Amino acid sequence: MLVEIVHYLNPADQKWNPIPGIPYEDSLGSQVSFFKGHDDWFRNFRADLVIVGVPEDRNGVDNRGCADSPDSIRRLLYGLRKFDTGLLLCDAGNIGGQGLNDRYQALKEVTAWFLAKGTVVVVIGGTHELSFPLYTALQSLVGSVNLVVGDAMVDLDPANKDFSSRSWINRITANQEGLTDLSLMGVQNYLMSPQQEDYIKERHFEILRLADLRGSNIARAEVSLRDAHFVSLDLRVVKNHRQFSDQVLSPHGLESYEACQISRYAGLSDQLKLFGLFEVPAQKEDTDTSHVLAAEIIWHFIDGFLNRYEDYPVRTLEEYKYHVVQLEELGEGLSFYQNPVNGRWWMEVPSDNGKRVVACAYDDYRKTLRKELPEKWWRYFLKSKGASFENEY
Repeated sequence: MLVEIVHYLNPADQKWNPIPGIPYEDSLGSQVSFFKGHDDWFRNFRADLVIVGVPEDRNGVDNRGCADSPDSIRRLLYGLRKFDTGLLLCDAGNIGGQGLNDRYQALKEVTAWFLAKGTVVVVIGGTHELSFPLYTALQSLVGSVNLVVGDAMVDLDPANKDFSSRSWINRITANQEGLTDLSLMGVQNYLMSPQQEDYIKERHFEILRLADLRGSNIARAEVSLRDAHFVSLDLRVVKNHRQFSDQVLSPHGLESYEACQISRYAGLSDQLKLFGLFEVPAQKEDTDTSHVLAAEIIWHFIDGFLNRYEDYPVRTLEEYKYHVVQLEELGEGLSFYQNPVNGRWWMEVPSDNGKRVVACAYDDYRKTLRKELPEKWWRYFLKSKGASFENEY
Protein backbone atom coordinates (compact mmCIF):
# COMPACT_ATOMS: atom_id res chain seq x y z
CA MET A 1 0.00 0.00 0.00
CA LEU A 2 2.86 2.39 0.79
CA VAL A 3 4.31 1.97 -2.70
CA GLU A 4 0.94 2.86 -4.24
CA ILE A 5 0.59 5.98 -2.10
CA VAL A 6 4.00 7.25 -3.21
CA HIS A 7 3.09 6.75 -6.86
CA TYR A 8 -0.16 8.67 -6.44
CA LEU A 9 1.62 11.88 -5.40
CA ASN A 10 3.77 14.46 -7.16
CA PRO A 11 5.95 16.76 -5.01
CA ALA A 12 4.81 20.36 -4.79
CA ASP A 13 6.99 23.38 -5.53
CA GLN A 14 8.77 24.40 -2.32
CA LYS A 15 9.10 28.08 -3.25
CA TRP A 16 6.83 30.72 -1.78
CA ASN A 17 6.40 34.47 -1.95
CA PRO A 18 8.26 36.18 0.90
CA ILE A 19 6.35 38.78 2.88
CA PRO A 20 8.24 41.94 3.93
CA GLY A 21 9.06 41.71 7.63
CA ILE A 22 8.68 37.92 7.82
CA PRO A 23 12.04 36.24 7.26
CA TYR A 24 12.31 32.62 6.15
CA GLU A 25 12.72 31.27 9.67
CA ASP A 26 9.49 33.00 10.77
CA SER A 27 7.40 31.85 7.80
CA LEU A 28 4.92 28.98 7.86
CA GLY A 29 6.88 27.26 5.11
CA SER A 30 9.83 26.83 7.46
CA GLN A 31 7.62 24.56 9.61
CA VAL A 32 6.61 22.27 6.74
CA SER A 33 8.02 18.83 5.97
CA PHE A 34 7.69 18.48 2.18
CA PHE A 35 7.28 15.20 0.32
CA LYS A 36 10.13 15.09 -2.19
CA GLY A 37 9.24 11.92 -4.06
CA HIS A 38 10.98 9.36 -1.87
CA ASP A 39 9.47 6.41 -0.01
CA ASP A 40 11.30 7.16 3.22
CA TRP A 41 9.15 10.29 3.80
CA PHE A 42 6.21 7.98 4.47
CA ARG A 43 8.05 5.53 6.70
CA ASN A 44 7.26 6.20 10.36
CA PHE A 45 5.04 9.05 9.15
CA ARG A 46 3.69 11.29 11.90
CA ALA A 47 2.00 14.66 11.55
CA ASP A 48 -0.72 16.81 13.08
CA LEU A 49 -1.83 18.13 9.70
CA VAL A 50 -1.06 17.19 6.12
CA ILE A 51 -1.82 19.34 3.07
CA VAL A 52 -2.74 17.64 -0.20
CA GLY A 53 -3.37 19.42 -3.50
CA VAL A 54 -5.74 18.16 -6.20
CA PRO A 55 -5.14 19.88 -9.57
CA GLU A 56 -8.40 18.68 -11.11
CA ASP A 57 -11.24 20.48 -12.90
CA ARG A 58 -12.34 18.10 -15.69
CA ASN A 59 -15.72 17.45 -14.08
CA GLY A 60 -16.30 21.13 -13.44
CA VAL A 61 -19.42 22.71 -14.92
CA ASP A 62 -17.60 26.04 -14.96
CA ASN A 63 -14.56 27.57 -13.26
CA ARG A 64 -12.17 25.71 -15.54
CA GLY A 65 -8.64 26.61 -14.58
CA CYS A 66 -9.07 26.06 -10.86
CA ALA A 67 -6.87 22.98 -11.32
CA ASP A 68 -3.93 25.39 -11.26
CA SER A 69 -4.86 26.76 -7.83
CA PRO A 70 -3.15 24.36 -5.36
CA ASP A 71 0.40 25.48 -6.13
CA SER A 72 -0.60 29.14 -6.45
CA ILE A 73 -2.22 29.03 -3.00
CA ARG A 74 0.83 27.33 -1.50
CA ARG A 75 3.12 30.12 -2.72
CA LEU A 76 1.07 32.59 -0.69
CA LEU A 77 0.24 30.35 2.27
CA TYR A 78 3.80 29.40 3.18
CA GLY A 79 4.97 33.00 3.29
CA LEU A 80 2.53 33.79 6.13
CA ARG A 81 3.61 33.86 9.75
CA LYS A 82 4.50 30.56 11.34
CA PHE A 83 2.90 29.28 14.54
CA ASP A 84 4.74 29.39 17.85
CA THR A 85 3.64 25.94 18.98
CA GLY A 86 5.28 22.67 18.01
CA LEU A 87 3.18 22.09 14.90
CA LEU A 88 3.89 18.94 12.88
CA LEU A 89 2.80 20.14 9.42
CA CYS A 90 3.44 18.15 6.24
CA ASP A 91 2.83 18.79 2.55
CA ALA A 92 2.29 15.60 0.55
CA GLY A 93 2.25 17.34 -2.83
CA ASN A 94 -0.42 16.92 -5.50
CA ILE A 95 -2.58 13.96 -6.46
CA GLY A 96 -1.67 12.57 -9.87
CA GLY A 97 -3.54 10.29 -12.27
CA GLN A 98 -4.25 10.30 -15.99
CA GLY A 99 -7.96 9.50 -16.07
CA LEU A 100 -10.55 11.34 -14.04
CA ASN A 101 -11.69 8.24 -12.16
CA ASP A 102 -8.04 7.34 -11.53
CA ARG A 103 -7.58 10.66 -9.81
CA TYR A 104 -10.73 10.22 -7.74
CA GLN A 105 -9.53 6.79 -6.62
CA ALA A 106 -6.04 8.08 -5.85
CA LEU A 107 -7.49 10.91 -3.77
CA LYS A 108 -9.68 8.47 -1.84
CA GLU A 109 -6.81 6.08 -1.07
CA VAL A 110 -4.29 8.78 -0.14
CA THR A 111 -6.80 10.48 2.15
CA ALA A 112 -7.74 7.20 3.82
CA TRP A 113 -4.05 6.42 4.40
CA PHE A 114 -3.40 9.73 6.18
CA LEU A 115 -6.64 9.57 8.18
CA ALA A 116 -5.72 6.08 9.38
CA LYS A 117 -2.51 7.60 10.75
CA GLY A 118 -4.56 9.97 12.91
CA THR A 119 -3.60 12.99 10.80
CA VAL A 120 -6.04 15.77 9.94
CA VAL A 121 -6.11 16.21 6.15
CA VAL A 122 -6.37 19.63 4.46
CA VAL A 123 -7.22 19.39 0.76
CA ILE A 124 -6.73 22.21 -1.74
CA GLY A 125 -8.78 21.82 -4.93
CA GLY A 126 -9.75 21.72 -7.67
CA THR A 127 -13.48 21.51 -8.23
CA HIS A 128 -16.08 20.87 -5.58
CA GLU A 129 -17.12 17.34 -6.58
CA LEU A 130 -13.77 16.16 -5.22
CA SER A 131 -15.62 16.20 -1.91
CA PHE A 132 -17.31 12.92 -2.83
CA PRO A 133 -14.19 10.69 -2.93
CA LEU A 134 -13.00 12.48 0.21
CA TYR A 135 -16.29 11.69 1.93
CA THR A 136 -16.13 8.03 0.94
CA ALA A 137 -12.57 7.78 2.31
CA LEU A 138 -13.68 9.22 5.65
CA GLN A 139 -16.92 7.25 5.81
CA SER A 140 -15.06 3.97 5.31
CA LEU A 141 -13.07 4.72 8.48
CA VAL A 142 -15.57 6.34 10.86
CA GLY A 143 -18.82 4.74 9.70
CA SER A 144 -21.08 7.78 9.83
CA VAL A 145 -20.04 11.31 8.87
CA ASN A 146 -21.24 14.73 9.94
CA LEU A 147 -20.72 16.93 6.87
CA VAL A 148 -20.77 20.73 6.61
CA VAL A 149 -20.76 22.34 3.15
CA GLY A 150 -20.09 26.05 2.71
CA ASP A 151 -21.44 27.27 -0.63
CA ALA A 152 -23.65 30.01 -2.06
CA MET A 153 -25.49 27.37 -4.10
CA VAL A 154 -26.64 23.82 -3.46
CA ASP A 155 -24.61 21.37 -5.57
CA LEU A 156 -27.48 18.93 -5.83
CA ASP A 157 -29.43 17.24 -8.61
CA PRO A 158 -32.69 16.00 -7.02
CA ALA A 159 -33.20 13.61 -9.96
CA ASN A 160 -29.80 12.05 -9.22
CA LYS A 161 -28.92 11.90 -12.94
CA ASP A 162 -25.78 14.04 -12.93
CA PHE A 163 -22.45 14.03 -11.14
CA SER A 164 -20.32 17.13 -11.47
CA SER A 165 -19.02 20.09 -9.51
CA ARG A 166 -22.61 21.39 -9.45
CA SER A 167 -24.30 18.11 -8.48
CA TRP A 168 -22.43 15.81 -6.11
CA ILE A 169 -24.28 16.13 -2.79
CA ASN A 170 -27.04 13.72 -3.89
CA ARG A 171 -24.41 10.98 -4.24
CA ILE A 172 -23.81 11.35 -0.50
CA THR A 173 -27.42 11.75 0.62
CA ALA A 174 -28.49 8.72 -1.43
CA ASN A 175 -27.18 6.55 1.43
CA GLN A 176 -28.18 8.28 4.64
CA GLU A 177 -26.91 5.42 6.79
CA GLY A 178 -23.39 6.79 6.32
CA LEU A 179 -24.43 10.39 6.99
CA THR A 180 -25.15 11.54 10.54
CA ASP A 181 -26.07 15.07 9.53
CA LEU A 182 -25.59 17.59 6.73
CA SER A 183 -25.43 21.36 7.16
CA LEU A 184 -25.46 23.68 4.15
CA MET A 185 -23.90 26.98 5.14
CA GLY A 186 -24.04 30.35 3.38
CA VAL A 187 -26.71 29.37 0.83
CA GLN A 188 -28.40 32.25 -1.00
CA ASN A 189 -32.11 31.60 -1.32
CA TYR A 190 -32.46 32.93 -4.87
CA LEU A 191 -29.72 30.51 -6.03
CA MET A 192 -31.56 27.43 -4.69
CA SER A 193 -34.47 25.82 -6.53
CA PRO A 194 -37.65 24.77 -4.68
CA GLN A 195 -36.85 21.16 -5.65
CA GLN A 196 -33.42 21.39 -4.06
CA GLU A 197 -34.84 22.94 -0.89
CA ASP A 198 -37.54 20.28 -0.62
CA TYR A 199 -34.96 17.53 -1.10
CA ILE A 200 -32.88 18.83 1.81
CA LYS A 201 -35.81 19.47 4.13
CA GLU A 202 -37.46 16.11 3.46
CA ARG A 203 -34.27 14.49 4.75
CA HIS A 204 -34.21 16.77 7.82
CA PHE A 205 -30.86 18.39 7.09
CA GLU A 206 -29.88 21.94 7.98
CA ILE A 207 -29.81 25.02 5.77
CA LEU A 208 -28.05 28.08 7.21
CA ARG A 209 -28.68 30.83 4.70
CA LEU A 210 -26.39 33.76 4.15
CA ALA A 211 -28.70 36.01 6.19
CA ASP A 212 -28.42 33.59 9.12
CA LEU A 213 -24.65 34.11 9.33
CA ARG A 214 -24.04 37.79 8.69
CA GLY A 215 -22.44 40.05 11.28
CA SER A 216 -22.62 38.86 14.87
CA ASN A 217 -24.69 35.86 13.72
CA ILE A 218 -21.51 34.25 12.39
CA ALA A 219 -21.23 32.55 15.80
CA ARG A 220 -24.19 30.37 14.74
CA ALA A 221 -21.83 28.60 12.37
CA GLU A 222 -19.69 27.40 15.27
CA VAL A 223 -22.43 25.14 16.62
CA SER A 224 -22.81 23.23 13.35
CA LEU A 225 -19.05 23.13 12.77
CA ARG A 226 -18.37 21.77 16.27
CA ASP A 227 -19.99 18.45 15.34
CA ALA A 228 -18.41 18.23 11.88
CA HIS A 229 -16.09 15.46 10.75
CA PHE A 230 -15.66 16.98 7.29
CA VAL A 231 -15.97 20.62 6.20
CA SER A 232 -16.09 21.26 2.46
CA LEU A 233 -15.80 24.94 1.59
CA ASP A 234 -16.48 26.38 -1.87
CA LEU A 235 -14.77 29.77 -2.22
CA ARG A 236 -17.80 30.99 -4.15
CA VAL A 237 -19.58 31.33 -0.81
CA VAL A 238 -17.60 34.58 -0.49
CA LYS A 239 -18.71 37.94 -1.83
CA ASN A 240 -17.36 39.05 -5.24
CA HIS A 241 -16.63 35.53 -6.42
CA ARG A 242 -17.90 33.55 -9.40
CA GLN A 243 -21.18 32.10 -8.13
CA PHE A 244 -23.26 32.18 -11.32
CA SER A 245 -20.46 31.22 -13.71
CA ASP A 246 -16.75 31.72 -14.13
CA GLN A 247 -17.46 35.00 -15.96
CA VAL A 248 -19.86 36.71 -13.54
CA LEU A 249 -19.00 37.97 -10.06
CA SER A 250 -21.77 38.12 -7.44
CA PRO A 251 -22.10 41.18 -5.19
CA HIS A 252 -23.44 39.00 -2.35
CA GLY A 253 -21.84 36.44 -0.09
CA LEU A 254 -19.83 36.14 3.08
CA GLU A 255 -17.25 38.79 3.79
CA SER A 256 -13.66 37.59 3.60
CA TYR A 257 -13.18 37.89 7.36
CA GLU A 258 -16.36 35.86 7.93
CA ALA A 259 -14.99 33.07 5.72
CA CYS A 260 -11.79 33.09 7.79
CA GLN A 261 -13.84 32.96 10.99
CA ILE A 262 -15.77 29.94 9.70
CA SER A 263 -12.50 28.28 8.78
CA ARG A 264 -11.13 28.89 12.29
CA TYR A 265 -14.32 27.46 13.82
CA ALA A 266 -13.79 24.37 11.66
CA GLY A 267 -10.24 24.00 12.95
CA LEU A 268 -11.49 24.29 16.52
CA SER A 269 -13.79 21.27 16.10
CA ASP A 270 -12.35 18.40 18.13
CA GLN A 271 -14.10 15.91 15.85
CA LEU A 272 -13.02 17.33 12.51
CA LYS A 273 -10.70 15.11 10.47
CA LEU A 274 -10.98 16.57 6.98
CA PHE A 275 -11.09 20.13 5.60
CA GLY A 276 -11.34 20.98 1.92
CA LEU A 277 -11.19 24.29 0.02
CA PHE A 278 -12.45 24.21 -3.57
CA GLU A 279 -13.35 26.33 -6.60
CA VAL A 280 -10.52 28.84 -6.21
CA PRO A 281 -10.37 30.39 -9.69
CA ALA A 282 -7.30 30.57 -11.88
CA GLN A 283 -5.42 33.79 -11.19
CA LYS A 284 -5.92 35.72 -14.42
CA GLU A 285 -4.93 39.15 -13.13
CA ASP A 286 -2.49 40.44 -10.54
CA THR A 287 -5.38 42.24 -8.85
CA ASP A 288 -7.27 38.99 -8.22
CA THR A 289 -7.19 38.41 -4.45
CA SER A 290 -8.83 34.96 -4.48
CA HIS A 291 -5.56 33.09 -3.90
CA VAL A 292 -4.58 35.45 -1.08
CA LEU A 293 -7.93 34.82 0.62
CA ALA A 294 -7.61 31.05 0.08
CA ALA A 295 -4.20 31.08 1.78
CA GLU A 296 -5.58 33.11 4.68
CA ILE A 297 -8.55 30.74 5.05
CA ILE A 298 -6.20 27.77 5.40
CA TRP A 299 -3.96 29.69 7.82
CA HIS A 300 -6.98 30.42 10.03
CA PHE A 301 -7.99 26.75 9.92
CA ILE A 302 -4.54 25.80 11.24
CA ASP A 303 -4.83 28.48 13.92
CA GLY A 304 -8.14 27.00 15.04
CA PHE A 305 -6.70 23.49 15.04
CA LEU A 306 -3.88 24.59 17.34
CA ASN A 307 -6.35 26.13 19.79
CA ARG A 308 -8.78 23.23 20.18
CA TYR A 309 -10.48 23.02 23.57
CA GLU A 310 -10.45 19.22 23.72
CA ASP A 311 -14.15 19.40 24.51
CA TYR A 312 -16.73 16.62 24.27
CA PRO A 313 -16.29 13.91 23.04
CA VAL A 314 -12.61 14.18 24.03
CA ARG A 315 -13.76 15.07 27.54
CA THR A 316 -16.52 13.17 29.29
CA LEU A 317 -19.88 14.80 29.97
CA GLU A 318 -19.34 14.26 33.70
CA GLU A 319 -16.94 17.21 33.62
CA TYR A 320 -19.68 19.62 32.51
CA LYS A 321 -22.58 21.30 34.28
CA TYR A 322 -25.76 19.31 33.80
CA HIS A 323 -29.12 20.99 33.23
CA VAL A 324 -32.45 19.29 32.68
CA VAL A 325 -35.65 21.03 31.54
CA GLN A 326 -38.91 19.18 32.15
CA LEU A 327 -41.30 19.22 29.19
CA GLU A 328 -44.81 17.77 29.49
CA GLU A 329 -44.93 17.20 25.73
CA LEU A 330 -42.03 14.77 25.98
CA GLY A 331 -43.05 13.14 29.22
CA GLU A 332 -39.42 13.51 30.30
CA GLY A 333 -36.70 16.09 30.71
CA LEU A 334 -34.50 17.47 27.94
CA SER A 335 -30.85 17.25 29.03
CA PHE A 336 -28.24 19.93 28.44
CA TYR A 337 -24.52 20.07 29.22
CA GLN A 338 -22.44 23.21 29.61
CA ASN A 339 -18.68 23.69 29.67
CA PRO A 340 -18.26 26.41 32.34
CA VAL A 341 -14.80 27.33 31.01
CA ASN A 342 -15.74 28.36 27.47
CA GLY A 343 -19.54 28.58 27.69
CA ARG A 344 -20.23 25.94 25.04
CA TRP A 345 -23.47 23.91 25.23
CA TRP A 346 -24.59 20.43 24.15
CA MET A 347 -27.98 18.68 24.32
CA GLU A 348 -29.41 15.20 24.04
CA VAL A 349 -31.43 14.49 20.91
CA PRO A 350 -33.28 11.38 19.72
CA SER A 351 -31.52 8.91 17.45
CA ASP A 352 -32.14 5.47 15.98
CA ASN A 353 -30.08 3.98 18.80
CA GLY A 354 -31.70 5.86 21.64
CA LYS A 355 -30.11 9.25 22.27
CA ARG A 356 -27.17 11.22 20.96
CA VAL A 357 -25.40 14.29 22.34
CA VAL A 358 -24.92 17.13 19.83
CA ALA A 359 -23.63 20.67 19.98
CA CYS A 360 -26.18 23.39 20.60
CA ALA A 361 -26.37 27.07 21.45
CA TYR A 362 -27.26 28.75 24.72
CA ASP A 363 -30.36 30.04 22.93
CA ASP A 364 -31.52 26.44 22.49
CA TYR A 365 -31.46 26.02 26.26
CA ARG A 366 -33.32 29.32 26.75
CA LYS A 367 -35.91 28.31 24.17
CA THR A 368 -36.51 25.06 26.03
CA LEU A 369 -37.06 27.01 29.26
CA ARG A 370 -39.89 28.75 27.39
CA LYS A 371 -41.33 25.29 26.65
CA GLU A 372 -40.27 25.42 22.99
CA LEU A 373 -38.35 22.54 21.44
CA PRO A 374 -35.19 23.64 19.57
CA GLU A 375 -35.17 23.22 15.79
CA LYS A 376 -32.12 20.97 15.95
CA TRP A 377 -33.91 18.64 18.38
CA TRP A 378 -36.85 18.47 15.97
CA ARG A 379 -34.61 17.59 13.03
CA TYR A 380 -33.04 14.68 14.88
CA PHE A 381 -36.42 13.55 16.17
CA LEU A 382 -37.87 13.47 12.65
CA LYS A 383 -34.83 11.64 11.30
CA SER A 384 -35.12 9.02 14.03
CA LYS A 385 -38.78 8.48 13.17
CA GLY A 386 -38.32 8.62 9.40
CA ALA A 387 -41.09 11.22 9.35
CA SER A 388 -41.86 13.80 6.70
CA PHE A 389 -40.71 17.30 7.51
CA GLU A 390 -43.94 18.87 6.34
CA ASN A 391 -46.13 16.43 8.29
CA GLU A 392 -44.74 17.63 11.59
CA TYR A 393 -45.32 21.35 11.11
